[in-house]
Amino acid sequence: MASGGSPVWALVALLSLLPLVARGERAVGAPEEVPVSNPGVQEAARFALEAYNRASNSMFCYKPVRVLKAETQVVSGMQYYLTVEIVNTRCEKKVGCGLKNMGSENCAVPSEAEQKQICEFVVWSRPWMQDTRLSSISCTPSSS
Repeated sequence: MASGGSPVWALVALLSLLPLVARGERAVGAPEEVPVSNPGVQEAARFALEAYNRASNSMFCYKPVRVLKAETQVVSGMQYYLTVEIVNTRCEKKVGCGLKNMGSENCAVPSEAEQKQICEFVVWSRPWMQDTRLSSISCTPSSS
């Protein structure tokens, strides 16, 4: 027997989503905007920046200015999509880039505005496995 009915089922499945799209509702499992003050967002941003500092070629640490936007998505765990404004400091990496070290005078921010960057981070967290990963980093110089 031919399996010519499969395109019909695909069309039916697609058409069943139209009412959700027409009402502006999100599909189950789609990314959802959350407050930047959300504790999970703050923890994911901290993790992302620490990983960024380890991976960057700069001799100095970056620190967060602010989280501009945050979305979460339930996957096998929680995926955080973060837009974060960061700034380069005068704190040398050899001192450490943890947040406890960022308050000292050695970590002052240079006055040059071009030191700021806007970064898109994707953080995947599976807390029951004690596993958090930085899946994606994309940074561009800030225009402000």
